[in-house]
Amino acid sequence: MIAVICLHPSIDRTLELSTPIVVGGLNRAAKVWERAGGKGVNVASVLASLGVEVSVTLPTAGSNGFKLRRLLQNQDILSFVLSVTGETRECQAILAGGQTTEINESGPSLSKDDLVLLEELIPERTPWVVLSGSLAPGLSVFDFGKWVRRLSTRHQVVVDTSGEALKAALENGAYLIKPNDNELAGLGLSALEVYQKYGTRVLHSGGENGLEYVGSEGHFKQEAFKVNLVNPVGAGDATLAGFLFGLVRGENLKASLRFASACGAAACFESVAGVVNLEHLNQLLGVTHV
Repeated sequence: MIAVICLHPSIDRTLELSTPIVVGGLNRAAKVWERAGGKGVNVASVLASLGVEVSVTLPTAGSNGFKLRRLLQNQDILSFVLSVTGETRECQAILAGGQTTEINESGPSLSKDDLVLLEELIPERTPWVVLSGSLAPGLSVFDFGKWVRRLSTRHQVVVDTSGEALKAALENGAYLIKPNDNELAGLGLSALEVYQKYGTRVLHSGGENGLEYVGSEGHFKQEAFKVNLVNPVGAGDATLAGFLFGLVRGENLKASLRFASACGAAACFESVAGVVNLEHLNQLLGVTHV
């Protein structure tokens, strides 16, 4: 079992326009998709589609919270929900003119007590815990770091976040982090330097420059698969899901990195985040089935 915790979930709405966006004018959506989202939910969604036993633990609030729960059920994602006050956020992705524009709201506030309650919802005997996404409003970096340290005493904690929260995860015993170029630059260190300083494994997603892994096992690189982008939102989440899929299947690091890269590329074919088409994935890998 992999337990994913999404502190800042959302209802993700993707709007595809048939023409480029007209700023200050009328724009009409040709297609609209609505899914349960947030980075952690995207990771869980891809893992579930790959056949991994996975759950997502998250806070929900208000009428949007009820809708989010229904969407999670429709997406066949096992979920453990903490009800909080406020309103679950909505996030918009607009596909137009070959570009993706994102508009993200802020969700309900959480406290350090809510972290304890979320922790209690994690299924027992779960070796892997994934913390993916931004911190919810109200959470301090200090409390997040203490929480990562506590979780790390019982689980292998994987963190995909940014800024001071990412640094706090490193300082408090995270097993693995997955920064992109900007997030790694924010640390002021290379992937190798991060591992040397903190002892935390690093899966660095460099977009078109491929993947890089540094850990006790060594330093590995994987070229990116070349694809025509439809929507790059969520590609990093699919990459992390693919890497974890390889690890839980007992694959070696080179194979896990290749699978991770293929998952990230396959996600770019999709109009919505959190989806990997297995047929596209198998075509990239050159296999008949996953």
